[in-house]
Order: sequence, then C-alpha cells, then structure tokens
Amino acid sequence: MLRKRLQWIKKDDKLIQGEGVESLSEAELRQGCRERGMLGVLSVEEIRQQLQDWIDLSLNHRVPSSLLILSRAFIVSGKLKPEDAVRATLSSLPDEVVDTIFVTALPSEDPVSERRRKLEYLKMQEELIKEEEEKEKEELERMKESKAREAKEQARARSLEKREHLCEISRALAVLASAYIEFYNSMVEKKRPDGEKDVIKAYRAAREGIDHSSEVSESDAVLST
Repeated sequence: MLRKRLQWIKKDDKLIQGEGVESLSEAELRQGCRERGMLGVLSVEEIRQQLQDWIDLSLNHRVPSSLLILSRAFIVSGKLKPEDAVRATLSSLPDEVVDTIFVTALPSEDPVSERRRKLEYLKMQEELIKEEEEKEKEELERMKESKAREAKEQARARSLEKREHLCEISRALAVLASAYIEFYNSMVEKKRPDGEKDVIKAYRAAREGIDHSSEVSESDAVLST
C-alpha cells in the first residue's frame, strides 16, 4: 500500500513538472503539499516554492519520495533548505538504511559504476544473511541443549518418583503380610480342638520324662563304676 502511494506521488511529480507548478491553483498547491507531508498553511508563494523544491529534488536529483517525506520533519523543525534537510535526514538514519537507499533508489549516471555498486550491496546483504543464519543456528543449538538437559532432568525426576512409589508399595505389602501372618496364627489357635491341645501337652510331658529318666540312668552308671 505504501509502495503504491509513493509510486503515485512520483507519477504526480512528473505530471506537475510537465504542466508547470505555476499552472496549479491555490487549492491544488495546498493539496499537493499535504499529499507530500508538507504543511499547506503558508502563503501561496511559499507553498508553490515548497512544491517546486520537491519536484526538483524528486525528478532532477532523483531523491526517493520516501526520503523526501522523512526530510519534512527537519524542514518544519529547523527551517532548513530542502537539500540540507535531505542531508540531515540521511545522517540521522542507520548506515544500513542509507546504503539501501543509495543502491536501490538512487541510480548512477555511469551504468558500470551502478552495477558495481549493486554487486557490492548484494555481497554485503549475502554476508549479513549468513551472519543471521549462523546466529539462528547457534540459538537453535542452545535451545536443543537446553531442552535435552530439561528432558534428562524430567526423566530423572520421574525415575526417582517411580522408585519412591515402589518403595512405598513394598513397605505397605510388608506391613500387610505381617498383619496377615499374625491374624492367621491367631485364627489357628482359636480353631485348634481341646483334645489336640491335650495330646500336645501329654507328648511334651512324656518327652520331658524320657529325657529325665535317661539322665538318671546315666548318672547311676557312672556311680557304679
């Protein structure tokens, strides 16, 4: 949209130059100044001179319309001459922008010099693109390393969590097993019949008696010798 607007202004500059600034009415002069970013509140002679200066820089000196619009701020604030305003505008812009303007918008009178200048500009752009690609590549590598470390930490945390969970399950199973054994033994004691208990007691008593009699007979044999 902006590019089309600037192209329209350039075509209008050529039409005005062909007809002559003097042929424009006051309304046309003020409208033309406003369309080019200039205040249309001055006298007719002043705005006529403003528009004439614009046409001269735009067509005779081949200054881009975008640069002329930017220079309006210096003309309004500092009341500079149009050509001085353009220089002030260029000095206020970054070097990359200025280089782009000179290569893409300001044609050279010497075709060979112009081609050489554009070739140098393309080489410079290629180097800048390579630098940007290297920076992006390094940034991607750092992001990959960061994500890999983060993934390892998350996996380690999940492993520890699973291990702790298994330990808790093992402890719970041990408690349940111990409780079940106690419960089973108590149930066995309760269900055992009294006759069986008496038999066990008699067996134990008989066993103790046999052991005691054998001890007495052994002592008697020793005494008899």
